[in-house]
Order: sequence, then C-alpha cells, then structure tokens
Amino acid sequence: MPRRKNLMKQKRIAKDRIILLLRMADDIVREDPHLAERYGDIARRLSLRTRVRLPEEYSWRYCKRCKKLMFPGVNAVIRSRSRRYPHMVIKCLRCGYINRRPYIREKSLKKSVQKPSRL
Repeated sequence: MPRRKNLMKQKRIAKDRIILLLRMADDIVREDPHLAERYGDIARRLSLRTRVRLPEEYSWRYCKRCKKLMFPGVNAVIRSRSRRYPHMVIKCLRCGYINRRPYIREKSLKKSVQKPSRL
C-alpha cells in the first residue's frame, strides 16, 4: 500500500508542476518565446514520464505533428469556420499542420433539438 500512496503523491506533484510550467509559458511568451517553448517541452515530457494527462485547456495547444506548444497569435493561427460543420481551424506556423476541432456547444445543441422529449 505505501507504494501506491507514493505513486499517487508523485502524480499529484507532477500535475501541479505541469500546470505551473504551462502557466509560466503563457506569461513569458511575448518576452522570450524560446523559453516559453522550452517550458512547454518540459511539461510535455513530464506528463509522458509520469503518465499524467495534460489539462484539457492546454492539450489542444500541442501540435500533433511537431509536438511543440502553440501560442495563438505567435506561432499558431486560429480561425473559425462554419462551412459543412462549425469548427475551428488551428494551423501551426512551425510545421504547417492543420487541425480542425468542432464546436462542442453547437454539437450538443443540435443533439438536444433532434431528440423529442417525452412526458
């Protein structure tokens, strides 16, 4: 049992440090983009090593191809599109990879409208 407690403690510490590194990266990106990128790399490696998931608000900001942390307006472009289905287009300016993410809000609204409620 002590081993499990120790493992859970390590994971909690790792998660706290990952969040701290990602917040620091957001704060410093305008002054020193290279240091902010380094913070993102350290946070990603820490999450992989300790098998801790990245927080949802940051996980979409990693490029799927080059694995670098993207900062909107600095090394990434984000556009909203409504053709076919409403979605966001996120383009990494480092490698050119394009990621499309649907709007969850409209998706859930559409599902709730389609299903008739029974009383």
